[in-house]
Amino acid sequence: MTASEIRRAGLLRQVTIQSFDWGALKRMRQEEPRLPLVALTNYDFLQVGQPGASPWLGGLDIDTFGGDPIRAIRTFGASAFSPVHGFPQNGTVADPGYQPYVTRAMVRHAHAYGIKVIPWTVDDTPTMAELLDDGVDGLITDYPDRLRTCSPCAAIGCPGHTTSADARDDQHLARADEAVGSLEPAERVLDLGPRRASLLFRQPGQHLVESPE
Repeated sequence: MTASEIRRAGLLRQVTIQSFDWGALKRMRQEEPRLPLVALTNYDFLQVGQPGASPWLGGLDIDTFGGDPIRAIRTFGASAFSPVHGFPQNGTVADPGYQPYVTRAMVRHAHAYGIKVIPWTVDDTPTMAELLDDGVDGLITDYPDRLRTCSPCAAIGCPGHTTSADARDDQHLARADEAVGSLEPAERVLDLGPRRASLLFRQPGQHLVESPE
């Protein structure tokens, strides 16, 4: 149903499918291999070192891959890995006892396999800055305006800094904010590619809806 509606609307180049349920992603790969897949996870969902396959992983046993989610998601063609940024998941790098899950080493490992890393949900600027320094490809956040204030964002040309593309990007953000309407909560995914802001809105009960540029 989802794939057919996306095809009918002519949005194959504007939609990305993301899910915590890797079985759903594997099924989508079969239904429509042209749609990019983003594998969401919380570390606990992987069930590393536990017998059998986690119910979240679509029949994959993470221990078969040495506990490595990057190797696991390559088996069904995911183009991006979207894990929790750290522990606790609502913590920040400034909190005592905070433990990062996404690290520079993870990003380098993923990139070696051609996979992007887009952690969730990062709402404070110190953690945003740390992850940007680690080389992540995007961030899921409820506050893209805060991301614009990060100094690493200026270095890589994020929308919101004084460049010739800023006016266009701001118009895009405004259109996307208007388009989201009553969707609550709306988690925004900022693609950190130069001069491009790609806002993705996830609705309850759906995988992903992307606002077109």
